[in-house]
Amino acid sequence: MNHKIKGIYIDKRDLQLFHYLFSVKAATYQQIHRDICQAISLDRTGQRLRSLEDNRFVEISLSRLVLGGKRIVNLRKKAFEKMICNGDEKRKEFKSDSLLHDIALGDIRYNFLKSSKIVDYQTENEIQTWGGEERRLNSDGIATIALPKRNIKAPIEFERTQKGKSRYSPMINKYYSASEFPIIFFISEEPHTIELVQNIEKELFKEESFKIFYALHQDILTNETLKFKNGNGTVISL
Repeated sequence: MNHKIKGIYIDKRDLQLFHYLFSVKAATYQQIHRDICQAISLDRTGQRLRSLEDNRFVEISLSRLVLGGKRIVNLRKKAFEKMICNGDEKRKEFKSDSLLHDIALGDIRYNFLKSSKIVDYQTENEIQTWGGEERRLNSDGIATIALPKRNIKAPIEFERTQKGKSRYSPMINKYYSASEFPIIFFISEEPHTIELVQNIEKELFKEESFKIFYALHQDILTNETLKFKNGNGTVISL
C-alpha cells in the first residue's frame, strides 16, 4: 500500500530502502543505487533521497574527511517508527558510530548475497534488534549457507584495523564455545591481521579442526567466487 506524505507517495521501493538503511546503518548514494534502486538512474536515486530527507525519513550528510566526500544516508527515527517498528525490538540504532567499518560491511553484504549459496544475510543491526541467542556473539553479520542436506549459519567478523592480542583471544574462545555455529568467517583488511588471529587460534586449539575461515577484504570485493581458508588449509568457496 502506498502512503502519501507531504506530496509524495511512500511505495514498495521506499519501504525496502528504509529496511535496508536500518540494517546497514549507513550507505552511500552509490550503494543505495546498487542495492535498492537499480531500476532508476543514480541521479533519480539522489532526487528521491532528497525528497525523503525533506519529509524527515532519512538524513543525508557529506563525508568531507572520509570516503572522498561522498554523501552518506542513514534512516531517521520517524521512518523506523512509522514503517518498520513491530514492537519486538531489543534496541534501536539509526546511525553508524564507525562509518568506514559499516560502509565496508555494506559492500561485504552485497558480495555475499551475490553468491547462489547464500540464502540469507543478517547484519549486526538486524541481529541486535530482533535476534535471539545469537545476539551474545556481537558479530558483524550472519550468513546462511545452503548445503545439500541442510542450511548452516556462519557468523562474520570484519576487522578493518588490527587490534591487540587481548582483543582476539576472547573472540576466538567465544566462537569456539558457540557449538551451533560450525564455521566462522573472518575478513581482514591486512594479511598480518589474519596471521595474528590464526596463530592465536592455533595456540588455543592445537588439536582442533579449526573453525575460523579467513579471507582478505580486497579479495571479497574483487573475486567472483568468495574463498575462505582455515588453519588446516581447508577452503570454503561461495
